[in-house]
Amino acid sequence: MPSSSSLPLLRRSSSSILQPFLFRHLSTAPPPPQSPHIHNSSSHNAKSNLLTWISAEAYRRKVFFNYEKRIRMRSPPEKVFEYFASVRGDDGEIFMTPADLMRALVPVFPPSESHLVRDGYLRGERSPGELRCSPSQFFMLFDTNNDGLISFKEYLFFVTLLSIPESSFSIAFKMFDIDCNGEIDRDEFKKVMNLMRAHNRQGAVHSDGLRAGHKLGGSVENGGLLEYFFGGDGKKLLHHDNFAQFLRDLHDEMVRLEFAHYDYKLRGTISAKDFALSMVASADLKHLNKLLDRVDDLDNQPHLHNIRITPEEFKNFAELRRKLQPFSLALFSFGQINGLLTRKDMQRAADQVCGISLTDNVLDIIFHVFDANRDGSLSSDEFVRVLHKRERDIAQPTEAGSSCVEDWIVQFARLFKNHVGFECDSYLDLHEIGVKLYSEAMEDTVTSEDAQGLFDIAAAKFQEMTALALFNWGNVHLSKARKRVVLTEDSSAESTLMQVKAAYDWAQKEYVNAGMRYEEALKIKPDFYEGLLALGLQQFEQAKLSWYYVIGSKSNLEIGASAQVLELYNKAEDSMEKGMQIWEEMEEQRLNGLSKYEKDKAELQKFGLDGLFKDISEDEASKQAANMRSQIYHLWGTMLYERSVVEYKLSLPTWEECLEVAIEKFELAGASQTDIAVMIKNHCSNETALEGFKVDEIVQAWNEMYDADRWRTGVAAFRLEPLFRRRSPKLHSVLEHL
Repeated sequence: MPSSSSLPLLRRSSSSILQPFLFRHLSTAPPPPQSPHIHNSSSHNAKSNLLTWISAEAYRRKVFFNYEKRIRMRSPPEKVFEYFASVRGDDGEIFMTPADLMRALVPVFPPSESHLVRDGYLRGERSPGELRCSPSQFFMLFDTNNDGLISFKEYLFFVTLLSIPESSFSIAFKMFDIDCNGEIDRDEFKKVMNLMRAHNRQGAVHSDGLRAGHKLGGSVENGGLLEYFFGGDGKKLLHHDNFAQFLRDLHDEMVRLEFAHYDYKLRGTISAKDFALSMVASADLKHLNKLLDRVDDLDNQPHLHNIRITPEEFKNFAELRRKLQPFSLALFSFGQINGLLTRKDMQRAADQVCGISLTDNVLDIIFHVFDANRDGSLSSDEFVRVLHKRERDIAQPTEAGSSCVEDWIVQFARLFKNHVGFECDSYLDLHEIGVKLYSEAMEDTVTSEDAQGLFDIAAAKFQEMTALALFNWGNVHLSKARKRVVLTEDSSAESTLMQVKAAYDWAQKEYVNAGMRYEEALKIKPDFYEGLLALGLQQFEQAKLSWYYVIGSKSNLEIGASAQVLELYNKAEDSMEKGMQIWEEMEEQRLNGLSKYEKDKAELQKFGLDGLFKDISEDEASKQAANMRSQIYHLWGTMLYERSVVEYKLSLPTWEECLEVAIEKFELAGASQTDIAVMIKNHCSNETALEGFKVDEIVQAWNEMYDADRWRTGVAAFRLEPLFRRRSPKLHSVLEHL
């Protein structure tokens, strides 16, 4: 084993094959402190640090925005309320301000003119910063105690109100308006609201179970708003037109609060970037990053960057969203006839169809964001999709349940009777006739020549399903190998060694079982590249465990134990290489239109079954392939890096070449030059068996830094995600510190 003194010689050696590479990478690392009089260098460093800070802040904003968007759409109402509410009473009850209500319902970014990165916070966290918003005179109209706060039950009420389309409420209103005078009383209004809440996601999933900080006593419809509608004694009648106007005013107030949210410096206008953020905030997560990149590009367009949007312009655009149906029809009709959609075309459609005036400033920003190929015409489908999703997300409808299935069966039976010639009153044995027709059709189908191709496709799918079952079985054993080791504090050294030995034997057994399952999967489906990659990971983790056990138990590194470790590394590399080769061949076939997917799709089209496969765009397929390749190279580079460390400890000359190949894999994975430089420096300072850099930690950091978009897009085989995201077993750390 090399002594610690040999390491400086390694760094100075001019014959080292790594020296040019090391110099190139280490030059990207932060420079050592300079003397105060070197002003140019200090200025450059300060500017570099500022750019890094700005980039990190923008990244954090995007991460928190996506997190908060998922909270709004997927969390129960209690959690949404708790996250966005900013006021806590002396008794522990939490409340919202009107601005909090807006943020809980409307996807908003932190204002671009602020340094805030999020709109809410979890219990126990400090408030992330002051979100300024002017008071709401509208909400004070029905605030009986004049504190301007909204309780949880009032929050549910407003969520329901804001989700009601005016047409739907009119229908429900008329159902309960018995005497048809256009007015309903308090009890009838509650029935209407119960009906509306059943069609709203947050209202429908709300349970009466208490969550810390919420007081749910009494009806949701009891409070200042009901007093506003029906008077203090509750005997006043509510007229339909008055309530419809109230709903319009409520939506207008949400728009005003959203504008005030972005008007962080109280200038009475908002920046072009904030207006663009407001437009794209409702986009699907898979399209959001692309749109946000176009929004960020506003900073590079001086003629757009300095534009300020007024409240009237902001409100007009919001009104356009509400009239989206006729507006989108006009856009698509015009686009189909004339092809391109220019600024003037859109301005005329908004004015003549919806009666809304869009200014040149608003149009400039819209076209910058939604003119994808910069040809001066609008990508109207993307633009309309984003606007539609904004209105749909506010409404948050529940999915249609199975209650309509029985009606569907009845309708089908009636149509079927008429089609086959039965009289309406005659008895129809659907089961007997259906089975007979099905049997005849199946007989004709399965005996045809074309059907043989379908059987081949089905056989291949069952083969893959069997291999996948064994693959997942292996994953179970791989997970069991990470069993936590719990050591008692007062145990003797001998007792501790026995516990560690038992845990080591357990893990080894599970690794062997995992490998057996992966190999069985590959026997069934030899081109199952996921199985090869998983087998490589299993062999790699088993090699690491064996190495750490050799180090921890103070065994002689020159005997058979180290040979066993290197043999496992050899197998792991072979598995990775074979798996990568199969995947690359499949990807090349896809690019040439010769993939198995294309062949199967052609066969299925003969029977009208091509809808079984989900088509994805060429861009999305290429992105998935790039992400898959990056993840595989990350894993492969990690294996080679760890092997290089082992070979270095064993004084094997091949360690240097192994490190070079590891660096090559990390570069192919997309790691930055600075991060690779840090990794190399830590490898070179790795002077003892128990010290030095842990590559698992930097790979995990890379995944967090570079994979925010990667995991939203997904890798081509979702089944590999749990393997790519695995962390180092805890037993390694225990063995290190024996």
